[in-house]
Amino acid sequence: MERAIAEMEKIRRAEEIYSRRKNAEDDEKKQTKNIYKILFEILFLINVVVLILAVQNQKYIFTETFLKQVNSYNINVKKKVEELFQNDAEKKENVELTNQLEENVTEENKAVSGESNNVNGALVENLSQEEQDILAIKKQYEFILPVEGVKTSSFGARESNNPKVTKYHTGVDIGADYGAVIRAAISGKVIQVSSQGDYGKHIKIQSNDIITLYAHCSKIYVQEGQEVEQGDEIGEVGATGNATGPHLHFEIRFQERLVNPEEVISVS
Repeated sequence: MERAIAEMEKIRRAEEIYSRRKNAEDDEKKQTKNIYKILFEILFLINVVVLILAVQNQKYIFTETFLKQVNSYNINVKKKVEELFQNDAEKKENVELTNQLEENVTEENKAVSGESNNVNGALVENLSQEEQDILAIKKQYEFILPVEGVKTSSFGARESNNPKVTKYHTGVDIGADYGAVIRAAISGKVIQVSSQGDYGKHIKIQSNDIITLYAHCSKIYVQEGQEVEQGDEIGEVGATGNATGPHLHFEIRFQERLVNPEEVISVS
């Protein structure tokens, strides 16, 4: 039903455009006829004046040479007038053709854009939730590495006999010297500063839908409610909480869902 209505709307718009162009063409034709009429009247008056002068100057006016000159002049004037209107008509026709081509190209671009959006939408729907989150993050945000160091544990499932090592890792661990400076990976607002739980001393920074977490710190420089810029110093590496040695546990959450940090930031 909606498609039928859309088709009828297109037909109605096309009829309106045709009607406006038709009226414009009729007006142009009327104007052209009026101009021709005025020009021919002027030519007629010129001829009348020439006849009057001829009567008054019969000895010279009716010579064959003069009559040829007058006739040649009238023919040249008429040709120039016709050429003028012909060129004007060609220009208008070219303008109309150009406008029509632009309209056609615009409609084609809209159609291609709509098809492209539909294809992109279908592709996105086929991705997993985490893949969609990563795509959205990459499109809107840029991160920097919060601390210089070496990756010691990746995101996701892992095996270890150490009771301090969880079976599922919610972030990425970056091994660094005790006291190494930690910097904000992204600008935002500090929403939590705490020393409770397995994270030990940790910081949460929020930027719209993104929350970054920095855990196992030895020192924290910022306070809750503070606004920080990307690259600002926010703390130091430590081994507080559930940690086997000095390192930074770094997490990224998008709309409260965990995301693999290595998908949006390079960790060596």
